[in-house]
Amino acid sequence: MNFPQRESILIKRLGCEGKVRYVKFKNGEEFTYIYNNVTCFVFPSLYEGFAIPVLEAFVCDCPAVISECSSLPEVGGDALGYFDPYNIKSIEDSVRKV
Repeated sequence: MNFPQRESILIKRLGCEGKVRYVKFKNGEEFTYIYNNVTCFVFPSLYEGFAIPVLEAFVCDCPAVISECSSLPEVGGDALGYFDPYNIKSIEDSVRKV
């Protein structure tokens, strides 16, 4: 499976081809393995009601940077890095810190 066309175009325009991957997990072991072996979990969500992906990163001790929107800062507290999801420079700076 691949990124949707709109995302593929953006990835190419930003020069990120080969740097990001679309991953569909086959099972829980694969899911945990990937979270445990990535450099950083980046979550540029504009709205997240339950913050499940953030909690999944926590469980796997995965460094994470997330949007400073919605309920996300309440869930992440001081344990995560935050960025303005509308500001590419803010996202870039947060990822570089990790």
